[in-house]
Amino acid sequence: MACRTKRKTNKKTHRKIKIIKYKNRVISGYQLHTQKQKQKQTKQKRLQNKTTDVN
Repeated sequence: MACRTKRKTNKKTHRKIKIIKYKNRVISGYQLHTQKQKQKQTKQKRLQNKTTDVN
């Protein structure tokens, strides 16, 4: 038996990756998902900053 090297895969990206056209760019579905999450986080941070500035 030949010694097999372990496949180094990121568990999160191990899903079937669909390639999607998004704003005239070709990116994988997983990347699109992470981008949307980041956008949500930044929006929340902005809202928090606004509320703290008013008080």
